[in-house]
Amino acid sequence: KQKQIFTEDIGNGKQDNGFEMLSDSDQFGNALKAMKEKLDEQRERQLMRRKEDEIQDKINIGLAEFGNILRKNNSNIDDLCNETVRNIIHYTDANYGAIYIYDDDDPNDIHLMMKSTYAADKKKYMVKKISLYEGIVGTCAVEKTMQIIDDVPKDYVKIGSGFGNAMPGSLIVMPLLLNDEVFGVLELCRTDKFEEYRIKFLEKISEEIASTISYVKENTKNLFKLQEKGKRLDDYTK
Repeated sequence: KQKQIFTEDIGNGKQDNGFEMLSDSDQFGNALKAMKEKLDEQRERQLMRRKEDEIQDKINIGLAEFGNILRKNNSNIDDLCNETVRNIIHYTDANYGAIYIYDDDDPNDIHLMMKSTYAADKKKYMVKKISLYEGIVGTCAVEKTMQIIDDVPKDYVKIGSGFGNAMPGSLIVMPLLLNDEVFGVLELCRTDKFEEYRIKFLEKISEEIASTISYVKENTKNLFKLQEKGKRLDDYTK
């Protein structure tokens, strides 16, 4: 009777209370328990696949939405940075974010310039210049690797962050790379850990952000050249 109930519970997907084996040589009982273990393993794999599919769906939706945001803001570097930080804050549920643009116009003064910051409660702008190797942000630009820090140092605010006086619980500092060339650094902080799917989203979207920054900077340079050429032509005409 116990084995019958046990089998019916398995068929109905219910949690069973097991049954008493007649002896160690109870072949039918051993077969039932082995079947239960295999079914449990299959159910666990199905749940994991479902979870992975849900995570991938969230990532794909985020990438599609963010792609539209980047395309709408590809004509001005300030607008691009503001919208990038604001929307990444929203998508990752972070408390603070900042974007730094890699500036190598002067070979003798290569640095990162904070272009935009965004806090969950209010938007704020800062002008902050960070040298290469300065703090986590400056080091990230040189080493070109994402840093995920859950045990944030107490003196982090003193080593190259715009987080202010509040202490984050988890920190991500991510280089914005395109063909292994750094175009900026993204800094995100929140009071608890970043979920795995949010980190995967950041890894995937970082190249698109870098590509858009590259596009805007190149267009800005070309526009400046055209303006300078126009000024010289006006002066010549006069």
